Amino acid sequence: AAITSILKKDKPTASTQYATGINKETDIMPIGDFLTAYKYEAQWDIEAYMPTSTTGLIVAPPGHYKTWLMMYASVCLGTGKPFMGQKTRKRKVLIVQQEDAKGLSAQKLRLITDTVLQEDTYVILDKKDDVVTINIPDYPSVDVWVSSQHLRLDSPDIMSSIEELIRENKYEVVFIDPLYLSVDMENFMAKAAQQMGILKTLRDTYGTSFWVLHHTKKSGSTTDADIDRADAWGSQLINAWLESGWQIRPTDVSNRVRLHRHYKNAPIAAQVQMLEFNISTEDEQLFEVSLLDIDANNTRNRDDGTDMSDSLTQRILDALQNSKLPLSVSAIERSIGDVARSTISRKLSKMYDGGMVDKDSKGNYKLSNQPIL
Repeated sequence: AAITSILKKDKPTASTQYATGINKETDIMPIGDFLTAYKYEAQWDIEAYMPTSTTGLIVAPPGHYKTWLMMYASVCLGTGKPFMGQKTRKRKVLIVQQEDAKGLSAQKLRLITDTVLQEDTYVILDKKDDVVTINIPDYPSVDVWVSSQHLRLDSPDIMSSIEELIRENKYEVVFIDPLYLSVDMENFMAKAAQQMGILKTLRDTYGTSFWVLHHTKKSGSTTDADIDRADAWGSQLINAWLESGWQIRPTDVSNRVRLHRHYKNAPIAAQVQMLEFNISTEDEQLFEVSLLDIDANNTRNRDDGTDMSDSLTQRILDALQNSKLPLSVSAIERSIGDVARSTISRKLSKMYDGGMVDKDSKGNYKLSNQPIL
């Protein structure tokens, strides 16, 4: 069946068209009907992080984990797995990544997907019956834009194609990274704000959330006092467009950032969190995002694990002893319950260096005398 695009509306007939081009039969509504038709109830794709059916920005200076965080959210949405411990609704996701090489994007997504699905990937060997059970979970419900064309919001042809993709594939969340390749950036982003309006039109029609990633300027400041609204979002006009926003701001520790969350249409106050990223794409691959106390950044050496008593070592050993299979850091964190994952990870590294624990081929931990299944 032919697709009737919302971007190419038929011209109203003379009997229903005012001089302004407004259609009195379809483009205005009595207030009583309006209040009945439109009722806002806040819902979440990711509890307290991503409202359903929103237009949002994820902004950060270059090199401060915004693409990593977007991809982490995408994989969690595509699987329904918790995002930093928060309840997540399974969604159909489209990632439009236009800046990184496809191989680099694939490397990041593979590492994150393997981490998120790690607990659902396992092998069970029943020695008695000589039966091997292998569970390999499905890939996340995530598609990736691989077109050689940039997704230009000012291109009717490209946006009509995007609309068709949304209708046919029923995408519920779309990430666009980065903004500057999709809009005109001149004149304090005045044109960009106008061009981004089409995303709200698509959202209102299909219910799809659009999250756009944007570079803000690098700043030597690691405090909030001198960051105004334009610096935070890149433009006052862009600030007016967004309904939800994540601001990622640097700290004086290279792998830590402050995440500021803002919502115009959700019953939750703006919140600030400290995030610590531990990422390795080398032979010993690792992807971890830990929530720290907001004061954890007051000194560079705070929370380095050196002040932990042997009680944590014993609790880790007990968790491994009670498990029949090697455990990931996140699984050990759940078993212990009251110690930050980053602290557990550092302690495990010291225990590994000291020969107290070993790792399997997936990087999961086990006691040194446990066989690897």
